Amino acid sequence: MAILGLGAGQIELAIDKVVLKQGDTFNGTVSLKMKSSVKARGIIVEFWAERKSTSKNSSTTKLYTQSTKLDSEREYGPGESKSYPFSFVVPTNILQKQGAGEGALNTVLNFGLNMMNNNIKWFVSAKLDVPMGFDVSKRVNLSVSP
Repeated sequence: MAILGLGAGQIELAIDKVVLKQGDTFNGTVSLKMKSSVKARGIIVEFWAERKSTSKNSSTTKLYTQSTKLDSEREYGPGESKSYPFSFVVPTNILQKQGAGEGALNTVLNFGLNMMNNNIKWFVSAKLDVPMGFDVSKRVNLSVSP
């Protein structure tokens, strides 16, 4: 049995497309290959967006998160190899864009919103959730445009 999950196995995360627009659906597969036995809460895949503030005391705010449990709590044994498909839809309300109106005020507003959207980072992660131990995990960055 792996000590606290360390070295228990590896997880791979394959995404069909990493450049997305609002409303797009993307699909992926989580592949788990175990080297040793470990008791885990399950396999979880999460899709989220976060924004880092540019202020003096920088902080990170999660703007959106969605997760799905792909497998249940159990003992994951050595030599076990399994793949789990998943899909997510990029929300349409995170990257708000002003209408294509004319005028100086709309131009300034659109510029400001585009600058704020550049600070938003999107991710997908998958993990084998090992209680009180080291999770087996993988993360992929995504690019989402309005």
